[in-house]
Amino acid sequence: MKPLISVIMPVFNGETYLKEAINSILQQNYKHFEFLIINDGSTDQSQKIIDQFSDYRMKKIIFPKNKGLIYCLNWGIREAQGKYIARMDCDDISYSDRFESQVSFMEQNPDIGICGSWIRFGKTPLKSKLLKLPLKHEQIKSELFFISPIAHPTVMMRKKTIHYYQLFYQQEYRHIEDYELWIKAINKTQFANYPRALLFYRKHPEQITITKKKEKQLTAYKIYKKFLLQFHSFSEQQIKFHCQICLKTMKKDKKTTFQIYHYLWQLMQINKKNQIYDPDCFMKSIQNIWFENCYVLSALGLWILKIYYSTKLLKPGTIPLRKKLRFYIKCLLRR
Repeated sequence: MKPLISVIMPVFNGETYLKEAINSILQQNYKHFEFLIINDGSTDQSQKIIDQFSDYRMKKIIFPKNKGLIYCLNWGIREAQGKYIARMDCDDISYSDRFESQVSFMEQNPDIGICGSWIRFGKTPLKSKLLKLPLKHEQIKSELFFISPIAHPTVMMRKKTIHYYQLFYQQEYRHIEDYELWIKAINKTQFANYPRALLFYRKHPEQITITKKKEKQLTAYKIYKKFLLQFHSFSEQQIKFHCQICLKTMKKDKKTTFQIYHYLWQLMQINKKNQIYDPDCFMKSIQNIWFENCYVLSALGLWILKIYYSTKLLKPGTIPLRKKLRFYIKCLLRR
């Protein structure tokens, strides 16, 4: 028999896109799954939409009062019967080959405990952009130092790995609970991203990632502090600066530009000594974050362009040509 997947989809007032999300799961090419839909105290028409579906694979759970996303996810993980646990958000669309692609990949790679994929994102599927994410474990591990290189709604996890290492979501890291989980799991199991878009990630104003920006920044600081101190004995000021670099909330002036460069160069030297991250992968991650910050600083015009191309953090071929051209044009317009 094919491995069973447990799909966990919490719903809280998700009436706008819920029908599309449910259909995208029920219409998967891979049919052997249970679908746990958790109505987390919705006050809109979400339950009526859920009740329009009568597929035998659906398990409809209703919480009368809202318990929050983290509670629902952990509840779903504990109740799941499948060999694999798949995440799904109630405003996204899983492409029809998502489950068969990820299951096949994980069956062929038994060391992989957590598998995401590339995504398309935007307001509508027809007006979406492709986001490519790092594919292999060491690349993902290095990127985690700065950002989350795993798209949470695409994730498929091996249940025995999650239970063995007690990899549950933590309430204190609300709104970026996935990032904290990946950091906790990265040295316990192997990660991978499937090299094709398997999900459409919808961007809209009601998203938590947009509406809870300030709270997210405070939570990010706690996460960065925890793992940075395992890497090196950084000061509070350095940890705050790291957070600003990653979230791109730093001051946009020339002095800050040099501070970013020297900080990133320092990180590279520290890793050469302690060898926590693969040197080549870590170098590439530093080059990516250096470019992203220079891009944000493009208001400094030709000056930032000159600085970017004159530093030792530049390596040909690291940044896609189209992205570099946009950066070049933005700088020219500000000269």
